[in-house]
Amino acid sequence: MAAAYLERENLRVSQGRPAYIPSLDRVRMPGVDEVDSTDEFYSTYFHELAHSTGHPQRLCRFGVDAGRFESKEDYSREELVAEITAAMLCHGCGVDSQSSIKNSAAYIQGWTRFIAEKGDAFLSAVNQAYKARAFILEGKGE
Repeated sequence: MAAAYLERENLRVSQGRPAYIPSLDRVRMPGVDEVDSTDEFYSTYFHELAHSTGHPQRLCRFGVDAGRFESKEDYSREELVAEITAAMLCHGCGVDSQSSIKNSAAYIQGWTRFIAEKGDAFLSAVNQAYKARAFILEGKGE
């Protein structure tokens, strides 16, 4: 699934600290042997792949210019999109251990203030996560 997405989108993965770099359109990930568990690796990997779907040549989701978000709200929403997408992909691939589920829940819980203040933004993030998941799996955002 991830390999097909990477190939279809001509997206490269390089070694390093987990990140998606919009200006280079590149995902950076440590090796599988550098993380605590396979589930943790895939959860992080899917999170970064989800960010890559926001690129202007894909779903054009977030307001970034050379990797800078226009607002804290944009950044918060994008982090929720990526984490929700990662959780859905992990579940679909069967790599959603109790540990990875707890980590995702804790990550999302870290955004509770944003969610409480911007409930409509949270629902928008969930909607965008479904589109990101579909784009990674099928090449379409609807």
